[in-house]
Parts: sequence; structure tokens; C-alpha cells
Amino acid sequence: MRVGLERAQAAGAARPDATVEDVSMLVRALAHVATPGEGEAIDRAAGIVIVGLGIHR
Repeated sequence: MRVGLERAQAAGAARPDATVEDVSMLVRALAHVATPGEGEAIDRAAGIVIVGLGIHR
């Protein structure tokens, strides 16, 4: 996970202030609240998190 985040930051695609701990916490939080049958909602939530980690241009 660290290498992926560092590559995204180096390419200007991820927030420079995001840490591996931040990403890990967000992924664990999504996994914690996921229940069977909520696939589409979890996909949307994951997309929101990913966009939030990106650089807004």
C-alpha cells in the first residue's frame, strides 16, 4: 500500500498529505460497515474515498 500511495503522490494524483495510516483507516472503516447485499453502496463509498484522496484540480 505504501508504494502505491507514494507513486500516486509522486505522479501528482494523490494528496501529498495523505499517509498510509490514513488510507488503511479508511479501508478498514469501509470493511467494518460493509454487510452482504450492499455491494453497490460500498462501491460508491469506496469511490468517494478514492476521489477524496486525489488532487482536486
